[in-house]
Amino acid sequence: MRIVMLIPVLALSLLVAACRGGSGRAAEGQRQADSASVPGRSVVVGSDTAAGAAAVPPGGVVAHSVADTTVCAKQGEKTVYTERELNAIMDTIDAMMEVAPPSVWENAYMWCVGANAVEVTLALNTEATRRAFREHVCASPAIRFRGSAGNEPCVTVGIADTLGVFIDVIPDTLPVAAKTVSFVLRNIGTENATCGLDCSVAYERGGRWYKLPSGGIVNALGIEIGPGGQYEFEGRLKPALNNNRPGRYRVFKPVTIAGREVMLMADFYLAE
Repeated sequence: MRIVMLIPVLALSLLVAACRGGSGRAAEGQRQADSASVPGRSVVVGSDTAAGAAAVPPGGVVAHSVADTTVCAKQGEKTVYTERELNAIMDTIDAMMEVAPPSVWENAYMWCVGANAVEVTLALNTEATRRAFREHVCASPAIRFRGSAGNEPCVTVGIADTLGVFIDVIPDTLPVAAKTVSFVLRNIGTENATCGLDCSVAYERGGRWYKLPSGGIVNALGIEIGPGGQYEFEGRLKPALNNNRPGRYRVFKPVTIAGREVMLMADFYLAE
């Protein structure tokens, strides 16, 4: 089994090491890569390595039996928070996320202590999702929200195949309620292809393409797919959050082939 160190993954590890994220329940649908033998494929860096462990927010956060909801209350005109106060808010978020409704814990996937604030990252950051978080988790004025507003144009440009490397979406038509899309990265060329677990999804409306909010942090996993090999991945659709509608969708997957970075893409459809 060959070792490949992915520099972007290490940078991400340092960036999020001080943050917290959803529990195993909130990470539902994120599969850990299978290291079983497949012709032409070798899994080279797993989430049980030092880099992988740091890149993924702590799973299975131990929730307190009783959350200190007083730290979430509005505290007059208070504008400056101590580190202790911010950490107390973090602890309460940990606890309340364990009992929050799915629409909330599927959406909020990372929270960190920032500059005089707790920064909560949402897959879909709208007034409605912020209101739901405040209602079910924490309404402290110290919280600042980040994330996609759900209407960002997709300007990513990809190609269907290159050097014998391409994506198959299986199946290519899914129900609108589907939570994930499965696709296979195939290599029928003569060069090795290397990639991580990351991918993105876009949808078409009125002849224009928009990013589909999904959020989350993928495992720090490097995958090498040799000639004749293949590897199956999943993209998250989050139908309850995004209110997905029938139509044309597209998955994008960054891959390195013979030292050259390329963006592969493949279309699929959601139907009633």
